[in-house]
Amino acid sequence: MASSTQRQAYSIGSYGVPTTPGVWCLIKMADKPNKPCNRCHKNLTREKYCETCKPIIEAQEQAKAKQYAESRGTTAQRGYDAKWQKVRIQVKANGMWVCQCDRCKELGRVKAVTMSDPVHHIKPVDQYPELRLEPSNLVSMTRRCHEILHGRKNG
Repeated sequence: MASSTQRQAYSIGSYGVPTTPGVWCLIKMADKPNKPCNRCHKNLTREKYCETCKPIIEAQEQAKAKQYAESRGTTAQRGYDAKWQKVRIQVKANGMWVCQCDRCKELGRVKAVTMSDPVHHIKPVDQYPELRLEPSNLVSMTRRCHEILHGRKNG
């Protein structure tokens, strides 16, 4: 085995291939081209919005999120109270803490469900409020499967 004084230091070249000792290979990534801002279409930027428009867009998005949150009401007002939390845990435990969506069952997938993952109402609560806490109307799902089911994500 070579002593530490005999070891040669190798630098890493392109694609992780070592170069000869003492030779350094610097690779510069190509810069993203400038493009017009998505809002004002005047200023050139490498991002989605220019520095002038970015704070305006962020403020609009925050206001929109605040308005949406206020229109929904609190979780208790929407029916997600202590009774719901108990039933939700019971449904997940009955499902062996595994995603019970039809898609996963068809594909034979076993995906773990966590505490933060949703429980899906088979019949919607707004149409069938009497089934809100009925375990036979509930299915434990991963967040991704729930979002795909509701069309908020592509599968």
